[in-house]
Amino acid sequence: MISIVSTGLAAEGRTVPENEDEVRKMITAELVTGRPIILLDNLSEKRVLESSALASVVTVPYWTDRLLGESEMLHLRNNALWLMTGNNPRLSAELSRRCIRLRIDPRIDMPWLRGGFRHALITEWAQENRSALVHAALTLIQAWIVAGQPLHKTRLGSFEKWSEVMAACWRLRVSPLPRQPQRAIRGIRQRRPDVARVYRDMVGCIPRRTKEGQRPDSVCEERD
Repeated sequence: MISIVSTGLAAEGRTVPENEDEVRKMITAELVTGRPIILLDNLSEKRVLESSALASVVTVPYWTDRLLGESEMLHLRNNALWLMTGNNPRLSAELSRRCIRLRIDPRIDMPWLRGGFRHALITEWAQENRSALVHAALTLIQAWIVAGQPLHKTRLGSFEKWSEVMAACWRLRVSPLPRQPQRAIRGIRQRRPDVARVYRDMVGCIPRRTKEGQRPDSVCEERD
């Protein structure tokens, strides 16, 4: 879903090698391709994932390694978003502090048989509604810009700038806003009802409708 919204295509996945030297080679090979999203799929729950190379690459802006089969050193820009998936994955303390964990609990023993989804074919729905999804995400960013680009007080070590900006953007979603940034997002319902519907599906709320001159309690109105 993240890849479809940001790039228009599903992410290409690969597994994580067990050997640390192979992990390093994998990282270099992936960065050489220049892919914006690198997906490490299906982590094993049988072992704790420990990798100093992975811990390093998710925190450094540049990666240096020797070109395979050559003596030449590569200096690669690391702008990729690194994603990992797995059933109950176990990460070392070194990796855990560098990750944002998203847990999906289907509340049934065999989740692959689950039904009753709001969007039965979620990837196809995301492809069809990608413009509205991007618009909704950019609306959050625009609200942060109009609000004066505030920074959150709590910062995450090794990700200081990212954490203070992203936390501030997310806080604007549920916190009172000055009148000017509220006006920047208030008209979504009137101008783009399709965006409002997708926004509601995506984050569980939609921009609140307010009367001119009335300060809103929140940017969002919770789902019924």
